[in-house]
Amino acid sequence: MKKIVSLLACAIVVGVPTAALAQFSGDTELSKNWELRVGGFVPEKKVSRSLGGDVWLAIGAEHTFYQADRWSGTVSVDYYGEEDIYSVPICLNARGKSQGLRYGAGFGLSLGHDVQKGMTALAYNVSVGYEVKPGPNPIFVDLRYLGTNASRSELNGFSLVVGYGF
Repeated sequence: MKKIVSLLACAIVVGVPTAALAQFSGDTELSKNWELRVGGFVPEKKVSRSLGGDVWLAIGAEHTFYQADRWSGTVSVDYYGEEDIYSVPICLNARGKSQGLRYGAGFGLSLGHDVQKGMTALAYNVSVGYEVKPGPNPIFVDLRYLGTNASRSELNGFSLVVGYGF
């Protein structure tokens, strides 16, 4: 039941602001300005690696709601975890691009479960990457640091992902 409530809360938290922000940016189609990514996550703490393994699954989706020359404002939903240890950060981000180089940072809310218990906490991310195939549908590789302010850093670590924009 808790997972169903958490998923419903995620849908509401992401869906309502995304729809409102899409109207703000003049983008009436939510099928545009998306990035999907998948890769691996390596937790910082040994206790997390001992229970969940050395490399966890990392997936995410990001929608651009504001676009300037080299900067964009985005909303993202990610999942990284293994077994019963996971985090689902929902973040507002500032992303930049320059000659194929990608960079950015964001903050928001994390719904997750560490080694001991489920929790809601502040989430943050920092990323740097490169567009392997630039253009209207870029393919990119990002190195990201994902973390929360809770759980003795058990859900903090580095993620290497490959993504596709459309």
